[in-house]
Amino acid sequence: MKKTILLLLILIHTIAFSTLSADWEVADSHSDPENKWTTEANSYDNSNSTYASDTSNRMGYGAFLHLVYNTPINSDKLRINADFGFGIVDKVNVWIKRNGIWINVFDGAVTNNSDTEITFTEGPVSEVKYRFNYVATGYHFWLYELGIYRKAIVITDPVASIQPATSIESHQGMLHADLTSDGGSPVKARFEYGATASLGSQTDWIEGLYTGAKINHLLLNLALGQKIYYRLEIQNSNENVIRTNILDFTPAVVDTSTWISAHSIENSSGNWDNISYSMDDNTTTFASNYHDIGAPVWGDYLTFHRDLTSATGIRIMAKKDVNITEVDIDIYTNGSWVDVYQGDFTHAQYLEKYFEASSITKARVRFRTATTGTGLSFELIEFDFTADPSVTPEYTWLGTADSDFDNPANWGGTSGVPGSTQTAIFSGVYSVVDCTLNVSSTLDKIWIKSDYTGTITQGANTISVNYWDQFGGSFVSSNNNISILNGLTVDNSNFTTTTGTLAVNTKVTFNNANFVHNNGLLKINSGTTLDTFPSEFYNVEFSTGGNVTLNSKLIVKNDLKMKSYNALFGDLELHGDLETLELSTSSSSGTVIFAGSEDQIVSANGNYGHLAKVEFDKDAGKVTFLDKIHIKGGWKRLRGEIDVSNATIQIQSASLTFSDTYTHFSTLIIATGGNLTLETPMYVDGDCTISGLNALSGNLHVRGNLTSTNTGLSTSKGQIILDGTQDQTISASNNALLSNGDVIINKVSGKVFLATDLKLDYGVYGHDFIIESGELDLNGHNID
Repeated sequence: MKKTILLLLILIHTIAFSTLSADWEVADSHSDPENKWTTEANSYDNSNSTYASDTSNRMGYGAFLHLVYNTPINSDKLRINADFGFGIVDKVNVWIKRNGIWINVFDGAVTNNSDTEITFTEGPVSEVKYRFNYVATGYHFWLYELGIYRKAIVITDPVASIQPATSIESHQGMLHADLTSDGGSPVKARFEYGATASLGSQTDWIEGLYTGAKINHLLLNLALGQKIYYRLEIQNSNENVIRTNILDFTPAVVDTSTWISAHSIENSSGNWDNISYSMDDNTTTFASNYHDIGAPVWGDYLTFHRDLTSATGIRIMAKKDVNITEVDIDIYTNGSWVDVYQGDFTHAQYLEKYFEASSITKARVRFRTATTGTGLSFELIEFDFTADPSVTPEYTWLGTADSDFDNPANWGGTSGVPGSTQTAIFSGVYSVVDCTLNVSSTLDKIWIKSDYTGTITQGANTISVNYWDQFGGSFVSSNNNISILNGLTVDNSNFTTTTGTLAVNTKVTFNNANFVHNNGLLKINSGTTLDTFPSEFYNVEFSTGGNVTLNSKLIVKNDLKMKSYNALFGDLELHGDLETLELSTSSSSGTVIFAGSEDQIVSANGNYGHLAKVEFDKDAGKVTFLDKIHIKGGWKRLRGEIDVSNATIQIQSASLTFSDTYTHFSTLIIATGGNLTLETPMYVDGDCTISGLNALSGNLHVRGNLTSTNTGLSTSKGQIILDGTQDQTISASNNALLSNGDVIINKVSGKVFLATDLKLDYGVYGHDFIIESGELDLNGHNID
């Protein structure tokens, strides 16, 4: 029965009463995502005399009613009894969930108030969803009953057919097979393949397959011209292993007129289903992205990975209807996403979009709907790239003669071995043969692409390159030096550095890299940024003349030498000795963290050097300072022993914070020109000189002689406490002011002597001279 809402017109028709037979199963429960249905349980109560009512009252598809089966029912058909027609509803839409995937099984007309059977491929059904399509508003339509047919399961051996390989290129081919029958239970399948008809290699098992499944697998890193034999192996619960006949193909070079598939697919949202179908060279299959009601108008990206040196185009084939309005295609080139196309396309027809020849590593696609009020599926049937030029690019490694880098026969093109102005390219598209750098090499760039799986070995020679970009394979060094002048990148690959010196400039980037330090030296030249690098280096030397920027903590397992640099930014954790020969650390904000359990020495090679912030966090062992060391950023002790008895420490910074309840300084010079904040008392067992200090906060204990060369007034409210057990002197040269806070004499023995006249600031900032215990001897001088 249908009733008008707006016109209050009642249409009456005959209701057919019947009861479902035992072979037809009704749902156990329901859901109504849009809350548009009423009396939903009447649609699965085994009676055609009651009904669920759809109150969507809108043009186009109404709301879905979901009918849920607690235990999946093996079925190949369902039955519907519903209102239909009257110039109000022109079709109904029915989906089933089989093996966890929604499948659209019917979108058409049914008989009004009579049973209509809909068939589909047999399999376990766990849920059905149903909706009306309205061509007029003002009415509620009724669903009397929906049931699925329980079909007895008879398990037989599965059946599959092997198909010709596609996407054949110089080092790859895509294998295909069709599962024509699952035999009544889920099937697992894998391909067997090899260079002879004996095969010998297998792909991983793919499980949970059912009748109609399209099975494919892309074989990579094959040898050019080497015939490959293959077949499919399948098995279901009968446990009999069934194998197809054997087919073969031969990898061959393709030309630029050929469309090629991606090497892998990234489904970062997790919302795409059957993603491999979008690159299986089959226009009857598709990957799908379900767009729920209320979701944003743009669907989720599906990303296709492929390293190409000179791609010029992309093509897609996809579903298009009144609700799907646009496609968006981007490529990833030169480190960023670039838009290729956003706009209209034609249903199930290839859309080809071309661009200037570019080196790309991936591309992505997504679709847009015209409305957020409709649930639908975006369907990507096929996605392809244009092929790289068929002629091997100049200076591309082939390894056809041997593994020697300096053999011209091993390189593609006609120009021979790459030199100082060329890029040496290692690409699995052309070869995965190992290479030995058997001569001293000077190159513009070494580019190791992600599809290269071989090993590049440094021989008894040096290497000098402007750029080293490694995205695949392995590099193994020797004991000879390597110089990388403008940038080192190692991404998802292996890099074993030299036992000698690896010198780097400008930029070092390691991302998910397996880096082996090999007890070698990393020498940082020029202004250099280190980004997401490995956790450990062995020896490190700063020799930059510029800034060193650490975007994450740099761990130095052995020694650090800071010969020449302007400023350090970021944290450096040091487990060995430190030699600082740098005379200035400019605006450094970086921290050197002394760690580990071994003794460490900080020295300036008999001279003096600068550090920014220092922090001590040692499990065991002692840090010993020698020579004259300037600290310009901060001093913080968390754990560990510090020995400064044979060093002069000079605090020299616009502003510095001190936190250390353990260390007693032998000789201390305070020459900050700024503020000194003592979070814990500072103890100077020897002499202390103050020059250029603006403000002191906290307690400074001096047990030797105190000298001030400070000439300006200060807002300090700290305390300088003379509490040594021996005689001490206070001197203020060149009319200096001792105006850095209160001066307190608190001695149990010995005297304090004035070595010069002393000027104190009593009135302006309220500094006091206090004798708590002990004796002050003016020694013929005055206190003003």
